[in-house]
Formats: sequence, C-alpha cells, structure tokens
Amino acid sequence: MQQQTSRTGIFWLFFSPAGRISRLVFWLAYLLMFCVMFLAFNTATIGVFDILPEEVTVEQVLVAILESNPLLPIMLLISKWCELAINVKRLHDNGYSGFFAVLSFVPYLNFLLILVLGIMPGQKTLNRFGPCANSRN
Repeated sequence: MQQQTSRTGIFWLFFSPAGRISRLVFWLAYLLMFCVMFLAFNTATIGVFDILPEEVTVEQVLVAILESNPLLPIMLLISKWCELAINVKRLHDNGYSGFFAVLSFVPYLNFLLILVLGIMPGQKTLNRFGPCANSRN
C-alpha cells in the first residue's frame, strides 16, 4: 500500500522543501516567522541593556543577547531552515530549481530574493514540482 504525503499543514509549510506555495501563503509565512523571531529577540533583550555599560561595542551587545537566552542560536538556525523551505517552495511555484534558495545566505541579495519571490506570480498550471499552488491535489 502506498502512503500519501500531505502537502498541507504548518509543519509541511515551514520544514519541507517539497511542493509549491502561492504569494499570499509566502507573505503570511514570512509574517509569522517575523512575529515569532521578534518575540524571541524581545524577550531575550529584556534587561540586557540595563546591565551593559554606557559605552559598548556591537559585539558586546550581541554576546550579551545570545548569553541571555541560550535557545536563541538554535531558534536562529531553525528560522533559517524555515526561510529556505519557504523560498524553495516559491521557486518551485515559478518553475525554478530550489538551488537558487542559497541566495538567502548572501547579504543584500537575500532581501532582493524575498521581494522577487513575493512579487513574481507563479505558474498557473502543473509543473515538475507539483500541481498549481493552493490546489487540493
């Protein structure tokens, strides 16, 4: 008996690079990731700036924030994986290989990639990566 893999759900959206998503789902996923990371950084920085001296370097601030919440580096890695999975799905929706998602690691190009993927309409028909985005197939 062959098992069907579900292409819906939050776990598939953020952790699986397979399939396609529409522009709306892309922007909503990024909004959710932004909110989660904002809350994580906000809670990590509570009290950090009170204990730092007046004149402090950027490195000292980053070290203090990372030391205040040891789960923050793990959350950053998980969020980067989620970003890659979302970008790969959007690239698939446009008929491109997910390999181009490595541009997410290049400074300045990562913002350009997000804008292009969020603006460019996907293919309306079946492509090699699956059925049309948001379809029930």
